[in-house]
Amino acid sequence: MKNSITSVLSIATTSFGQNKKLSELTNNKYTYQNLIKCIKSENKQIRKNSIYLEGYYRIIESKNELIKQLRVEECFENKILIGLALYKINSEKGIKELMSLAQRENNVKLKKMCYAICTEYLSSYAKSI
Repeated sequence: MKNSITSVLSIATTSFGQNKKLSELTNNKYTYQNLIKCIKSENKQIRKNSIYLEGYYRIIESKNELIKQLRVEECFENKILIGLALYKINSEKGIKELMSLAQRENNVKLKKMCYAICTEYLSSYAKSI
């Protein structure tokens, strides 16, 4: 797992805020597999950090895995981070899944954050038209 985290953190030095492909950030062929391992880790903090990094560096290859994790994630804080990552990646499919989560969720804080992220996404989308 230590090598997985090292690979994930090694991409941190080259991204600036646009959506990126992993191939633009690193030439390590195992980086994607390591990111997925970190997203699915049993350790909540490793999941949290990898989700944060994927949103921060806007790694577009990870959006489907983030959506899958959103469906099974138990920690509401990580669900919020996944929502923010999907927002930063600009994933329409991810925002739809987030809206669906907000409609079926019982946690009030999570529900409010999901709606806030979706509302911000929709207002940003409307401004771009």
